[in-house]
Amino acid sequence: MLLACRDKDQIKATKEMLMAEFEMKELGEAKKILGSEIYRDRKVGILKLSQGSYIKKVLGNFFMGQSKCVATPLAMHFKLSSNDSLQKDEEVKQMLDVPYANALGSLMYLMVCIMPDLGFDVSVNRDVGRLFGYCSGQNPVVQSYVDSDFAKDYDRGRSINGYVFQVFDGVVSWKASLQHVVALPTTEAEFIALTKGVKEAMWLKSFLTELGVEVGETLVKCDNIGAIQLSKHQVFHERSKHINVKFHFVRDVINSKVVKVAYVNTNENLVDMLTKTLPSSKFGYCCNLLQIC
Repeated sequence: MLLACRDKDQIKATKEMLMAEFEMKELGEAKKILGSEIYRDRKVGILKLSQGSYIKKVLGNFFMGQSKCVATPLAMHFKLSSNDSLQKDEEVKQMLDVPYANALGSLMYLMVCIMPDLGFDVSVNRDVGRLFGYCSGQNPVVQSYVDSDFAKDYDRGRSINGYVFQVFDGVVSWKASLQHVVALPTTEAEFIALTKGVKEAMWLKSFLTELGVEVGETLVKCDNIGAIQLSKHQVFHERSKHINVKFHFVRDVINSKVVKVAYVNTNENLVDMLTKTLPSSKFGYCCNLLQIC
């Protein structure tokens, strides 16, 4: 069990209450939680989470302990679709002995718990982790980047959403997923991604408020000017009137100033790493800005 609180007296009182009801042992400062190693350097003021031991174990389970490192999780030329799946009975039979589902589950656990850049964490270095800095005496700024990759589902023509949220420059929330509807123009795909990001921003702001944290500015950054204009007022009516009305709630959120939407240059959009394959230079740039080291 991991306890965290600003007031050490409250932590002490909570531990005493729990120890009075249950048999417990004091383990001191946290070193590991849910398979993640915790590293601190109080002098420098940083906190790092890593799953090096777990990654080493997974690589050993699948006989990849001596595998070569790569710079990016997927090469630029890959275009995967259902045509790449098993077609012949012999291929299906051969795959029955391959622990594909186990490998996928292991990688999903890594992605959900620690790393937004799953491939980078697994194949570049086992000791890669997320870095956090200590901040005090100021209200946190919730900042996010959203993006979409248009019609990259080659089977159904759906686009990919992606967003990354930072609090005090530390990554706290991320997601990459297929959109549930087919977007016709690029602006629509970006607008849907922006809506998803605004919804997450509202939840994160509410969550921090419940924890007693007074949140400063809540900012969602998008690299599509058309989507930003559409979120603030209805433009290009003939091109956008078919968009489901549920996505237009973002206008009310912006007008009420709960969340602010701003433009970010495509070359500086960190969430590109979640929506498309990137060259190693851009991938490394995104990792550095997301405090993945």
